[in-house]
Amino acid sequence: MKNKAVYPMPRSSLLLLLATVGFAIAPHILRLPLWLPVVAVACVGWRIQVYRERWVFPSRIVRFSIVVASMVAIFLYYGTVIGPDAGVALLILAYLFKLLEMYKERDAFLIAILSYFVIATNYLFSTALLSTLYTMIVVLFVTASLVGLNQSPREVKPKRTLGIAAKLFVQAIPIMIVLFVFVPRVSPMWALNIDNGHAKTGLSDSVSPGDISNLSKSPALAFTVEFFGDKPAQKDLYWRGVTYVDFDGRTWRRGSFEGYSNAKQLVKSELVVQSDTFKYRVIMEPNYRHWLFALPYSIVNESNVKQTKSLVLTRKESVSSLVSYEVVSHPKYSYQGGGLNAVERERNTQLPSTDIRAKRKAKEMFGAAKGDPHTYAESILRWFNKDNFVYTLKPPLLRINVIDGFLFSSQQGFCAHYAGAFVFMMRAVGIPARMVGGYQGGEYHEAGHLMVRQYHAHAWAEVWFQGRGWVRVDPTAAVAPERVLSGPDGAVTDDSFSSDSPLSPLLFRNSPFFRGLRAKMEHVDFLWSRWVVGYNNSTQTQFLSRWMDNVTPQKIVMVMFVFLGGVMLVLAVYILLERRRKKLDPVDVAYLRFGDKLANKGVERKSGEGVWSYCERASLALPNSAEDIHDITQLYDDIRYGRMANENIGNRQDVGGTLSQRQKKRKAQFKQKVRSLRLKL
Repeated sequence: MKNKAVYPMPRSSLLLLLATVGFAIAPHILRLPLWLPVVAVACVGWRIQVYRERWVFPSRIVRFSIVVASMVAIFLYYGTVIGPDAGVALLILAYLFKLLEMYKERDAFLIAILSYFVIATNYLFSTALLSTLYTMIVVLFVTASLVGLNQSPREVKPKRTLGIAAKLFVQAIPIMIVLFVFVPRVSPMWALNIDNGHAKTGLSDSVSPGDISNLSKSPALAFTVEFFGDKPAQKDLYWRGVTYVDFDGRTWRRGSFEGYSNAKQLVKSELVVQSDTFKYRVIMEPNYRHWLFALPYSIVNESNVKQTKSLVLTRKESVSSLVSYEVVSHPKYSYQGGGLNAVERERNTQLPSTDIRAKRKAKEMFGAAKGDPHTYAESILRWFNKDNFVYTLKPPLLRINVIDGFLFSSQQGFCAHYAGAFVFMMRAVGIPARMVGGYQGGEYHEAGHLMVRQYHAHAWAEVWFQGRGWVRVDPTAAVAPERVLSGPDGAVTDDSFSSDSPLSPLLFRNSPFFRGLRAKMEHVDFLWSRWVVGYNNSTQTQFLSRWMDNVTPQKIVMVMFVFLGGVMLVLAVYILLERRRKKLDPVDVAYLRFGDKLANKGVERKSGEGVWSYCERASLALPNSAEDIHDITQLYDDIRYGRMANENIGNRQDVGGTLSQRQKKRKAQFKQKVRSLRLKL
């Protein structure tokens, strides 16, 4: 390896390239295995030592060994080498290992090009405004490193190179805007299943409240709602997401495949709705599931969205990026016609053979209610309200007979405990019931939109009452009505809602300053999500309809090319004018200023006149300033034509083109003399 030729990269170019590598992988640090940042530091340090000629590149056997070891480590950490998380980790490793074989100039170019791909992978995990701004800064550095690699060693100066990259970046912005506005919005041909698997008060395909002893209270945004007209009351904000039907004694699971129904036909055949309606737009954050959230009963006029018979809105593709959809909801509805068929009744009354005590208690209470389902349901809610039941986000751990343990031992739990126990008690006496997962409530922003966060995740029950159909019952409201009226933070009596992290923004929710600052940032994020990230086909059509009638793909393409042509023409004219403009050295600029001062006294320089001829003529015309005129001319001659000019040329041959201190001093002296010159007749 010692004899292999190594590309003599200029120091400034190497620094820009290594800075680019660091900036590109920085957003992924918290998502990567703990050992991978250590590998990154080791690779960068090794490359620096190679540049300093202290170390040599690792041998081919060493490189092969660390690649194999890294792939095994990635597999052990993620359980796979396929998928976004593992795939990004492997890409970053390959990106870093390329530093250890950067022998030729093309290797350096390859690392710079790979940087664009690595920073682009950040959009697989975040499309927030701050993340996007950071990405733009990294793109600027990547472009600067490419510029530096194309410059000669004496021209590579980080400040100048970044300036060139910034100019290219600014020139690309108009083209980027035109393409963003007019290019048709096409959904990706793939679906990414990104799920970090960490427990939080969000939703999944199953709920196991007995297995979770300490849920995290995530303030992350779940979705934003923009109402068009009237808004529902806080207590009516039940955002339906998923229906849990199957229970095995510990875990409630989403029902298996349900038949889909046409939403409008469903109204005619099974539902009776009143005239009250709410129209709104939902901007939903990625949750990597197939269901959407809306107030029941809802209609979404999109081809890829269907509604199950349990009124769950499902989407063909998983929500792996920001999704925007418009909804019309009929919150007051009831079922008509016959009851459940035999299969549906059996599924919604099945129970495991566990929790015998709860079943016995259910039969006793049902007998006391004389077999009336409504009276029986109300008696369970009174039991939750009058007994020592407590709403908490830190319930004790339950392993076996979770319903018995909750009802008769701990009597502490959150919404899933109460909803699950209520459904169990209803099923225990043969009344069909199911649990529904979604979100309840939300926070109205001062700008008018509603923000629903992960800590608004909620579970409630639905009971089938003959003649009325499925009726919502929220057992949590019987224990902690504040949960429904004011949100989860008003329902708990301890500090469990904000104690997970000392840096949690929930700790500052009572501070007017931080609350106001947070509100402004959230409004900016909402506008970014609404008009940029959520800019889909419908939003594009709505926006373009303001400027043209009857929006068609042909019109969009024609207008796009017109705008692109205009932008390219303006940029071409600017570049041509910039090239024709002669850029003068600061010393020449100062000498021209000296000539302007002489011209103001009637001594104008003639075309083609030498500096010394001009000096002699000016000295004769202005004898009182002859000494100053001679000194300035002598300095200019030394700097531009004399011995110091030769010194300057020699210095420019050094890497970086650094001028001698003496040369800099004489230039500064020359500029100062011109600036302070006061001519006397």
